[in-house]
This record gives sequence, structure tokens and C-alpha cells, in this order.
Amino acid sequence: MATRRLRPLAVAAVVTLVLALAAVPALAATASGGLDVAKKEGKAHGRAKGGPPWFSDVGSDDWAWQDISTVAAKGIMNGYGKGFFGPKNHVTRLEVVVLATRLMGFEDEAMDLDPQEVAGFLVSTFPDYPAIPTWPGAHECLAYAIQHDYLWPLMQSAHGAAFRPNSPAKRLEVIVVLLEAAGLGDEAAERAGAPIFFKDAASVPSWAWGYVALAVELGIVRGSGGNLKVNQPVSRAETAALLNRLDDLIETPIDRGMVVGTVVELDISADPTLPSTITVVPETSDGLPGDDGDEETYELAPGVVVMLDDELASLTAVTPGLRVTLYLNEDGQVLLINGETGTEPPEVTEVTGMVLTVALTEGGDLDSITLWHDDQAETFTAAAEVDITRDGEEVAASEIVAGLTVTLTLSDG
Repeated sequence: MATRRLRPLAVAAVVTLVLALAAVPALAATASGGLDVAKKEGKAHGRAKGGPPWFSDVGSDDWAWQDISTVAAKGIMNGYGKGFFGPKNHVTRLEVVVLATRLMGFEDEAMDLDPQEVAGFLVSTFPDYPAIPTWPGAHECLAYAIQHDYLWPLMQSAHGAAFRPNSPAKRLEVIVVLLEAAGLGDEAAERAGAPIFFKDAASVPSWAWGYVALAVELGIVRGSGGNLKVNQPVSRAETAALLNRLDDLIETPIDRGMVVGTVVELDISADPTLPSTITVVPETSDGLPGDDGDEETYELAPGVVVMLDDELASLTAVTPGLRVTLYLNEDGQVLLINGETGTEPPEVTEVTGMVLTVALTEGGDLDSITLWHDDQAETFTAAAEVDITRDGEEVAASEIVAGLTVTLTLSDG
């Protein structure tokens, strides 16, 4: 039985619940690493309508801060008035439908539906039609979801034909609706018999098993404390994470409001009445290839947010030569700058497997862990300092128990 050392300090040992992939069909990946799922051409999610993509009730130390900022900047998920996001609020069943429609770029097409036909369709479909909110896009997205067959996961309860638009959506419902809207139903069906190594896997109904297995395999769903909690209401923060993870996996040939390129110049205005600007040589602009060598200049929105290598950074960290993704609002101003330094990270190896045994020190720290992976048992010795996290939050070594599926990040050797 081999023994290897966990990576200390720089890279955390991440306790991430994942699906064992043995005997499970692999998803086809594109050259860019995304899933081969195209959003509606020319109708991807649009520019954000609000202000800067952070909120007074979401701090940069919150586990979902990056996901919330990114989906807000992409225009997928908006906040409430007065700069609130409500990360702990539940997402309603109707909101899930609208978010799935928006994520896949169907919202514009839904809004083109005839209002009278939509009303007649919904009246004849739902006995609780009067309870459906009338905010812009609500009825249209709901009708579109029915017509394109990704509403059915929300109609599997014992409530008959009632839609219950304002009831909290369960995590299970969100998972299946998103994967159905993304056109991944066939891939989910292939995983109907795949193992799901979570303590509460028995709570996943048979009709949704393959969807949950696929979501875990893709890393869209990671669980908490060894549990999926599929029948619990999902929060807005959790929904932002699900949306962002799926959006990162989906091929998006035309994503409006995003510019990928290399920084040429950042001009920070000393006059508060004049906007600061950023000039880039774009690789893609509004989802289309950039012109060779041509520079584009964009105004920065007030309070623009900068993320550098997935960490909050200052505007002065944006320097010439930096590769960035710019997220624009409706006015074409930059809401979010997401940069990559290109620094070569230390060589890292990840191993995923099921925990067989865990040895702790007298002080309760992790000493070693034995996993079953690749048809063998292997013991990994912990370095002097190892971080153990779940959903971005640190947890004690005592929470690693036999039967849990984990991902370990290892140092060289």
C-alpha cells in the first residue's frame, strides 16, 4: 500500500464530495474544456442591469462571494433594491424557471411570445394561476419552460397541477431544472444506475437519480457534511453557485456583455466627474473573435470590482499584459474585471476516493488518511499544516469519516 504526502499551506486539501466515475460514461468536452452545450445563438444572458456586482449584505469573505459577483456581472442573477442580494433568502419555484431560462439564453425568445396566448396557456395549465406574480418575464419564461419541456421537474410533487410559484424550490428541483434546460437529460439518463456516495443518497428519488449523479460528477453539486440535502430549500447564495458552476461548464459561443483580452492600459481618472477606462486587445468581444491587434477601450463603472486569480484585488493590480475577462453592464461599462496573472502554480495532483480509515494526532489534527481509489487502497500522510474545507469553509479533521468521498490535493511526491 503506497503512502503519499498531502500538500501543505499553499494548496488546501479540499474535502469535496464527488461521484465515483467507474463504469460511468464520460461527458464529451470541447477543446476549451467546456461541455458541448450551445446556448441560444445571439440570445445568451445579457448585460447586467444593476450597478457594481457586489452587495452590502455579501462580504468578500462569504463562501459564495465570487459566484454571486460573477452571476450578477453576467446578468444571470440580480439583487434587490438598495444594494441587497439576500444570500440566505430562499429561491422560489418561479425564480428557478426564470433563472434557468436566462442562463441558457432563452429569455429574449420567451419575451417574444404573445402575451394573450401566454395568459391563456397558463390559465388552462395551472389551477393556481392567479398566484403567479406578474413581474416582467415571469409568465413568459414559465410558458417557454413548459413548451420546451424543462418545467416538469417542478411538477413531481403530490400537489397535482398546482404550480405554487412562490414556494421555496428544493435543491433537487433546481438541479434537475438546470440540467434539463441545458439539454443534458440524455447524459443524466446514462447515469441512472451510477453510485452516489453521500450519506443521504437514499433520499434521491429514482426519477432524479441520474441528474443528481451527473451534477455531482460535474462538480455542480458538492454537498455539505457528507449529505446532499436534496429535499431542503435552496438559498440564493447556493443558487448563484449552481448557476455559475454550470455556466462555466457550458460552451458559450456568443455571450453578450463579456470581453476577453489582454490589458494594454488602465487610465484611472483623478477627476471624479470623469470615468476611468481600460484598454485591451480583445480575443473575444461580445462573444465574437476580436479583430487582430485592434484595441478597444471601455469605461469603468463606479465601484468596479477586481478579482485577480480568484482573489479580491485593487484596481492598481490591473497592469499591462494581464489577461482579463471584462463583464459589462447595459451601458457598456465594466462592472467586473477578472484577471489571471499567468503565474505557474506548483505542480499539484488530485486524488478522489472513498475514505476507509482516518488517523488523527493527539491534538485532533489529521495525521493520515486511507482512501479506496483506482481499485486500490492507498494511505496519504498529512503534512504539518493541512487545510480541510467544504464549500469554502474550514472544517475539523474529525468530520472526515469512513464512507465519505473526498478529493485530496497532494504535493510533489
